[in-house]
Amino acid sequence: MKKLITLLLLGMISNTYAQYYQRYYNLDFTTPLYRDEVFNSGIKTVFNYKGGLTKNYYSVGVGTSYNNPSLPDPQNKADRLRFANNKKDGSTVYSNYGYEFDDPLVHGFQAYNSHGNSIAEFNNGGGTGGFIAVGNVASNTITGAAVPGGSDVLYTHLDSTGAVAAAVRIDFSEGKDIAWCVRSSVFVPGTFIICGESAAINGANTNCIVARLDVTGAILWAFSYNFDPTPTPTISAYCRARQLCEDPKTGKIYVVGTLQDVATVTDIDGLAFALTSAGAILWSRSYNLASDDEFKADRFTDDGNIIVGGHSNFSPTGAPMTNMLLTKLKAADGTILFQTLLRATGATVATTYDSKCYDLVQGTALTGSASYYLVGPVHRTDGTFQLVYKTDGTGTGINNYQYNKMKIDSLFGVALETSGNKGVVVASSITDPVSGFSDSHILKIYSNGAACTNYCPKNPPVNISIQMEQPQREVFINQLAISKSLTSKRYNYATVLMCNEKSIACGAFENSVVAQAVKTNNPEKTVVYPNPVRSILNVDLRGLTNRRYNLVITDITGKIMMTAPTETGLSKIITQIDVSRLQTGIYILIIKGNTTMPPIRFVKE
Repeated sequence: MKKLITLLLLGMISNTYAQYYQRYYNLDFTTPLYRDEVFNSGIKTVFNYKGGLTKNYYSVGVGTSYNNPSLPDPQNKADRLRFANNKKDGSTVYSNYGYEFDDPLVHGFQAYNSHGNSIAEFNNGGGTGGFIAVGNVASNTITGAAVPGGSDVLYTHLDSTGAVAAAVRIDFSEGKDIAWCVRSSVFVPGTFIICGESAAINGANTNCIVARLDVTGAILWAFSYNFDPTPTPTISAYCRARQLCEDPKTGKIYVVGTLQDVATVTDIDGLAFALTSAGAILWSRSYNLASDDEFKADRFTDDGNIIVGGHSNFSPTGAPMTNMLLTKLKAADGTILFQTLLRATGATVATTYDSKCYDLVQGTALTGSASYYLVGPVHRTDGTFQLVYKTDGTGTGINNYQYNKMKIDSLFGVALETSGNKGVVVASSITDPVSGFSDSHILKIYSNGAACTNYCPKNPPVNISIQMEQPQREVFINQLAISKSLTSKRYNYATVLMCNEKSIACGAFENSVVAQAVKTNNPEKTVVYPNPVRSILNVDLRGLTNRRYNLVITDITGKIMMTAPTETGLSKIITQIDVSRLQTGIYILIIKGNTTMPPIRFVKE
């Protein structure tokens, strides 16, 4: 199987300067059992530090490689922070590492469980910058490494090669601490703002945490915030900060997350609050619609406001259904400018699925007009898949695009590629079709959702009008955080390029692809049509010289889905294959005979 996948991928990569691609990563593809890995966040980098050339764009992913008990020591001891840096066309991977961390003064080196949740770029102006990755280090029962409270924030400076230049763990009052997001500050150059959560040791409350640090991990300021909404506050609310963004002109910081007052009700509300560049509160609000309303992502918009993504289980009729939530907030006070639910659909609006938004980005640079791209999981009857939802500038859905099957669906990351072949870069996970376990994954798509191999998925949008309550909230602030240095160990990881294309033939803003015959570059002529195909795939064998051939259809990882022997000759020049039972996706036709021929790609609608 491994040889088949290798030959298949070599045949697929006919152009090494491709721009749209999919690549997946893991510790060891030869030992798939019990491996689980995910990219939780991704960015587009701005500078080519290695070559000294500016404005050369790259795709970066950060995430977690989970403990693999089936592998030999030391691979089976701890979760690791994952980092990969790719050339923008997917053809080259410069860094592809997993990192373990520990406190040398406490344990020597026993390895915490280390997780990566977000990444930002660091540019020192001299061409030797790098990245800041955040997440958490947690107690590890296998090695015995323990963190007071269960976990601390992990703050890691990676240089341009992906090596650890500095790493610290940050403790907020010995609670269970996690960082969910990091952004490079434009207003205070050379510093980074992070947000996350700190759960009390006794479980009585969880606070939002926000901090500003320099590249070494030194704390400039750090605060925890609790927005208990009860009439007589007891600071018992669970408050979680999931993402933040910055106004580059004023330095104001806008944070979104969730608020749950467990002392009175169990409902979860969206939460948003604004800070000065020094961490002082400007305003704070919660947003309520149903029993589970969550803000997960925010970006500062071109017009100086805040676009927020998340999800809600509100449904105007019938049983509750979780849908992507998109709302725009006024930066001055957090009031709502527009709000909508985006429902994921199948081929028609009658088929609907649960979905969530974990990250979003404004797409004006791609589409020429105001637009947004939301990413997250869609839970279909045949499994969980990657979802990208495209809207216009008013939040009205244009299309929702669904891609690869997933196992781990907790986080996503999205960024824009705005030079050359423009597109949307999505970092998440993918299910290995052979083992069923999870690999981290980076996917670059075109502005209309088209992926490499000219796969142009499309599903009609459903927009649900909503009206959230948006009361203001009081805040309780605490300032107590300390940082301690960590040591690290690095492990090399493997990667596979699934597919890539230099250009996409679906059109800049089209939402469908015209069925057409595909002419291959075989030395013996073969034509396959229609493409995309719904039921009958025609394979024109008139150009072949051999009499007998075996036709094999695989998915894009090499898993055999169908086989069919055939004969050529005057009486049988076209073979028809019924592919109606295949699921929607990209497949490969391999023609086996005396002559070696490149595989042929086709799309099953």
